[in-house]
Amino acid sequence: GLSQCGYGEKAMGLFKRMQLDGLEPDCNTLASLVVACSADGTLFTGQQLHAYTTKLGFASNDKIEGALLNLYAKCSDIETALDYFLETEVENVVLWNVMLVAYGLLDDLRNSFRIFRQMQMEEIVPNQYTYPSILKTCIRLRDLELGEQIHCQIVKTSFQLNAYVCSVLIDMYSKLGKLDTA
Repeated sequence: GLSQCGYGEKAMGLFKRMQLDGLEPDCNTLASLVVACSADGTLFTGQQLHAYTTKLGFASNDKIEGALLNLYAKCSDIETALDYFLETEVENVVLWNVMLVAYGLLDDLRNSFRIFRQMQMEEIVPNQYTYPSILKTCIRLRDLELGEQIHCQIVKTSFQLNAYVCSVLIDMYSKLGKLDTA
Protein backbone atom coordinates (compact mmCIF):
# COMPACT_ATOMS: atom_id res chain seq x y z
CA GLY A 1 0.00 0.00 0.00
CA LEU A 2 1.75 3.07 1.32
CA SER A 3 5.31 1.94 0.62
CA GLN A 4 4.46 1.05 -2.99
CA CYS A 5 3.07 4.55 -3.55
CA GLY A 6 6.22 6.28 -2.31
CA TYR A 7 5.10 6.90 1.27
CA GLY A 8 7.87 4.97 2.97
CA GLU A 9 7.92 7.12 6.11
CA LYS A 10 4.17 6.78 6.59
CA ALA A 11 4.45 3.02 6.05
CA MET A 12 7.17 2.82 8.72
CA GLY A 13 5.01 4.88 11.08
CA LEU A 14 2.10 2.50 10.57
CA PHE A 15 4.42 -0.46 11.09
CA LYS A 16 5.58 1.00 14.43
CA ARG A 17 1.94 1.45 15.48
CA MET A 18 1.27 -2.18 14.55
CA GLN A 19 4.13 -3.24 16.79
CA LEU A 20 2.85 -1.11 19.68
CA ASP A 21 -0.56 -2.74 19.27
CA GLY A 22 1.06 -6.18 19.47
CA LEU A 23 0.37 -7.11 15.85
CA GLU A 24 2.92 -9.31 14.08
CA PRO A 25 3.72 -8.40 10.46
CA ASP A 26 3.71 -11.03 7.74
CA CYS A 27 6.42 -11.48 5.13
CA ASN A 28 4.55 -9.33 2.58
CA THR A 29 4.45 -6.39 5.01
CA LEU A 30 8.14 -6.73 5.79
CA ALA A 31 9.11 -7.08 2.13
CA SER A 32 7.14 -3.91 1.32
CA LEU A 33 8.92 -2.03 4.09
CA VAL A 34 12.33 -3.18 2.84
CA VAL A 35 11.35 -2.04 -0.68
CA ALA A 36 10.43 1.36 0.78
CA CYS A 37 13.88 1.55 2.40
CA SER A 38 15.44 0.79 -1.00
CA ALA A 39 13.45 3.57 -2.64
CA ASP A 40 14.27 6.06 0.13
CA GLY A 41 17.92 4.98 0.42
CA THR A 42 17.52 4.32 4.15
CA LEU A 43 20.05 1.52 4.49
CA PHE A 44 20.19 1.58 8.30
CA THR A 45 16.42 1.08 8.64
CA GLY A 46 16.62 -1.66 6.02
CA GLN A 47 19.36 -3.38 8.00
CA GLN A 48 17.16 -3.26 11.10
CA LEU A 49 14.33 -4.83 9.12
CA HIS A 50 16.75 -7.50 7.89
CA ALA A 51 17.57 -8.43 11.48
CA TYR A 52 13.87 -8.41 12.36
CA THR A 53 12.94 -10.69 9.42
CA THR A 54 15.65 -13.11 10.52
CA LYS A 55 14.33 -13.05 14.10
CA LEU A 56 10.80 -13.83 12.85
CA GLY A 57 12.06 -16.63 10.59
CA PHE A 58 11.13 -14.92 7.30
CA ALA A 59 14.68 -14.46 5.99
CA SER A 60 14.41 -17.34 3.50
CA ASN A 61 11.16 -16.07 1.95
CA ASP A 62 11.60 -15.28 -1.78
CA LYS A 63 10.01 -11.82 -1.49
CA ILE A 64 12.14 -10.93 1.53
CA GLU A 65 15.32 -12.22 -0.15
CA GLY A 66 14.65 -10.20 -3.28
CA ALA A 67 13.79 -7.05 -1.33
CA LEU A 68 16.88 -7.32 0.89
CA LEU A 69 19.23 -7.98 -2.00
CA ASN A 70 17.70 -5.04 -3.86
CA LEU A 71 18.12 -2.84 -0.76
CA TYR A 72 21.84 -3.54 -0.45
CA ALA A 73 22.41 -3.20 -4.19
CA LYS A 74 20.47 0.08 -4.54
CA CYS A 75 22.17 1.56 -1.50
CA SER A 76 25.56 0.74 -3.12
CA ASP A 77 26.52 -1.73 -0.40
CA ILE A 78 27.65 -4.19 -3.03
CA GLU A 79 29.82 -6.24 -0.66
CA THR A 80 26.86 -6.95 1.63
CA ALA A 81 24.67 -7.59 -1.43
CA LEU A 82 27.18 -10.12 -2.74
CA ASP A 83 27.57 -11.78 0.67
CA TYR A 84 23.79 -12.01 0.99
CA PHE A 85 23.48 -13.29 -2.58
CA LEU A 86 26.02 -16.04 -1.89
CA GLU A 87 24.28 -16.99 1.40
CA THR A 88 20.92 -17.56 -0.26
CA GLU A 89 20.08 -20.65 -2.22
CA VAL A 90 20.04 -18.70 -5.44
CA GLU A 91 17.72 -20.56 -7.77
CA ASN A 92 15.64 -17.46 -8.35
CA VAL A 93 16.29 -15.53 -11.59
CA VAL A 94 15.14 -12.31 -9.89
CA LEU A 95 18.03 -12.42 -7.40
CA TRP A 96 20.51 -13.03 -10.21
CA ASN A 97 19.05 -10.09 -12.13
CA VAL A 98 19.39 -7.80 -9.10
CA MET A 99 23.10 -8.61 -8.91
CA LEU A 100 23.50 -8.13 -12.66
CA VAL A 101 21.87 -4.70 -12.48
CA ALA A 102 23.76 -3.75 -9.30
CA TYR A 103 27.13 -4.35 -10.91
CA GLY A 104 25.97 -2.54 -14.03
CA LEU A 105 24.87 0.51 -12.02
CA LEU A 106 28.25 0.60 -10.32
CA ASP A 107 29.94 0.35 -13.74
CA ASP A 108 31.56 -2.88 -12.58
CA LEU A 109 31.01 -4.39 -15.99
CA ARG A 110 33.48 -7.24 -15.54
CA ASN A 111 31.54 -8.58 -12.56
CA SER A 112 28.26 -7.99 -14.35
CA PHE A 113 29.40 -10.40 -17.07
CA ARG A 114 30.84 -12.78 -14.48
CA ILE A 115 27.40 -12.99 -12.84
CA PHE A 116 25.76 -13.55 -16.24
CA ARG A 117 28.17 -16.39 -17.09
CA GLN A 118 27.81 -17.92 -13.64
CA MET A 119 24.03 -17.73 -13.99
CA GLN A 120 24.25 -19.73 -17.20
CA MET A 121 26.61 -22.29 -15.64
CA GLU A 122 24.13 -22.73 -12.78
CA GLU A 123 21.44 -23.29 -15.44
CA ILE A 124 19.35 -20.36 -14.24
CA VAL A 125 17.13 -19.50 -17.20
CA PRO A 126 17.34 -15.79 -18.11
CA ASN A 127 14.09 -13.86 -18.34
CA GLN A 128 12.89 -10.75 -20.19
CA TYR A 129 14.81 -8.53 -17.74
CA THR A 130 18.09 -10.46 -17.81
CA TYR A 131 18.83 -9.88 -21.49
CA PRO A 132 18.24 -6.11 -21.51
CA SER A 133 20.46 -5.76 -18.43
CA ILE A 134 23.38 -7.56 -20.01
CA LEU A 135 22.84 -5.83 -23.38
CA LYS A 136 23.05 -2.45 -21.64
CA THR A 137 26.38 -3.59 -20.23
CA CYS A 138 27.52 -4.41 -23.78
CA ILE A 139 26.56 -0.87 -24.78
CA ARG A 140 28.56 0.64 -21.90
CA LEU A 141 31.54 -1.56 -22.80
CA ARG A 142 31.06 -0.74 -26.49
CA ASP A 143 31.37 -4.48 -27.14
CA LEU A 144 29.35 -5.22 -30.28
CA GLU A 145 30.72 -8.75 -30.68
CA LEU A 146 29.52 -9.81 -27.23
CA GLY A 147 26.20 -8.07 -27.83
CA GLU A 148 25.77 -10.05 -31.04
CA GLN A 149 26.51 -13.29 -29.16
CA ILE A 150 23.82 -12.44 -26.64
CA HIS A 151 21.46 -11.54 -29.49
CA CYS A 152 22.03 -15.08 -30.86
CA GLN A 153 21.02 -16.49 -27.47
CA ILE A 154 17.90 -14.31 -27.50
CA VAL A 155 16.93 -15.58 -30.96
CA LYS A 156 16.88 -19.11 -29.53
CA THR A 157 14.30 -18.05 -26.92
CA SER A 158 10.82 -16.61 -27.01
CA PHE A 159 12.22 -13.26 -25.86
CA GLN A 160 13.10 -12.20 -29.41
CA LEU A 161 9.49 -11.02 -29.65
CA ASN A 162 9.48 -9.16 -26.32
CA ALA A 163 9.08 -5.41 -26.90
CA TYR A 164 11.49 -4.43 -24.11
CA VAL A 165 14.19 -6.84 -25.30
CA CYS A 166 13.72 -5.65 -28.90
CA SER A 167 13.99 -1.99 -27.92
CA VAL A 168 17.28 -2.62 -26.08
CA LEU A 169 18.61 -4.59 -29.07
CA ILE A 170 17.76 -1.67 -31.37
CA ASP A 171 19.42 0.70 -28.90
CA MET A 172 22.55 -1.46 -28.78
CA TYR A 173 22.93 -1.76 -32.54
CA SER A 174 22.28 1.94 -33.13
CA LYS A 175 24.70 3.07 -30.41
CA LEU A 176 27.40 0.65 -31.56
CA GLY A 177 27.31 1.76 -35.20
CA LYS A 178 25.21 -0.98 -36.80
CA LEU A 179 22.20 1.08 -37.86
CA ASP A 180 21.46 -1.30 -40.74
CA THR A 181 21.04 -4.18 -38.24
CA ALA A 182 19.01 -2.06 -35.82
